[in-house]
Amino acid sequence: MSSHCRSVDIRIQAGQLPLLCASHAEWVQVWVSLIKNAYEALLSQPNPAPMIRIKTLLSGHFIQVSIEDNGPGIAPNLMKSIFQPDMTTKKGGLSFGLGLGLSISQRIISSYQGELEVASQPGLTCFRVFLPIEVNNGNN
Repeated sequence: MSSHCRSVDIRIQAGQLPLLCASHAEWVQVWVSLIKNAYEALLSQPNPAPMIRIKTLLSGHFIQVSIEDNGPGIAPNLMKSIFQPDMTTKKGGLSFGLGLGLSISQRIISSYQGELEVASQPGLTCFRVFLPIEVNNGNN
C-alpha cells in the first residue's frame, strides 16, 4: 500500500497490544481494504493535506484499531448500506470496485467476535475495529 499512498500523510499511533492468535492473511485483507478505501476517498475530491491516521490501543478487554481519513465523508444515504455485498461508489475505469471489501472485512472481524463501526461526516471518516483479547483463531 505504501506505493499507492505516497501523496497522503499517514500517521500511525501504535499502542502496546497483546498478541492475538489469528490468520495473517485475513487481517492483511481487512487492513488493506480499510486503508485503501480511505486512500480512494481522499483521491475522490481535492484535498490540500490528505491524511490517514491509524491508531491502536488497548481499551479494557478489547483491542481497538481506528483508521481515519480527512476526506469528503460518506454520504448519509449510503451509511446504511456500506457493509452490504456489492455496495460500491466506484463507477468504472481506474475507480472500479466490486463492493465486497467492507462486507468481507466485517465478516472476518465478526468471526473473531469483533465489531466494525463507522462514523462519518465531511472532513472525517473513522472506521473502528474492536477485537476481544480472548479470541481463538477466528472460530466462534
